[in-house]
Amino acid sequence: MNRNDPVKRYKSARGNLLAMIVLTVVNIGLSVAGSGSGFLFRAFLPELAIGFFGDIAPWAGFAIAALLLGLYMLCWALSKKEPVWMTAALVLFAMDTAVFLLFFAVICLGGEFAFGMLLEVAFQVWVLYYLITGVMAAKDMRDIPEEVPEEEVPEVEMGTYLCPAPEAIPLREPSAKRRMILQHQTPGGLDIELARARGVTELIAGGMVCAEFRGIVEPAYELAARVQGHDIRATMDISALMELYVDGTRVGKKRRLI
Repeated sequence: MNRNDPVKRYKSARGNLLAMIVLTVVNIGLSVAGSGSGFLFRAFLPELAIGFFGDIAPWAGFAIAALLLGLYMLCWALSKKEPVWMTAALVLFAMDTAVFLLFFAVICLGGEFAFGMLLEVAFQVWVLYYLITGVMAAKDMRDIPEEVPEEEVPEVEMGTYLCPAPEAIPLREPSAKRRMILQHQTPGGLDIELARARGVTELIAGGMVCAEFRGIVEPAYELAARVQGHDIRATMDISALMELYVDGTRVGKKRRLI
């Protein structure tokens, strides 16, 4: 586990929590089957509830065990997006550990201590340790400052097309003799036009040229500008497909045949 990476520490804590839940369920299944063996990496209270009620009211023991395991499972599932549930799992398991240590102390005072019980203590502390590191990792993740992306500035490729930065500064009036390629009017009444005149492709908005491409031969290009709060973009790809976009929505397209 990378101690310096809170994300990996948190994932490790969730993995150990899930392993504890699964192995506790397996232990209960082995107990019902009459097996005398089981895993030490487990929660103590669910097994204690089943053993305590025994033949008196087995349904009560299983109900308590199911409730506790259900709470652990809920904490595991919701902790993926809400770290507060990792804290809830820690509180539950801290209570489990407190009861286990009390039970362990009573056995030791009764003179029934067995060395194997130290392994149970070790695994109980193991789970508790990972839940604590998970809570601490969640805190560390909250303390990491979010990276604020730098504002993207539109680049102008000199010698290919002119694209004034938003808000677009009009370049000039449109050519009087121009051939309209695509046009659109926004709900607010802004007239937008893509036109071609005398070796110049003009992106016209509000009656003024806001971006242009100069060249007798038109390669793939992109013209863009922001006018009256609208992001306008006109493109032509290598297949000669011309498209007009307003605020990210395509409002017109046409393929040039000649």
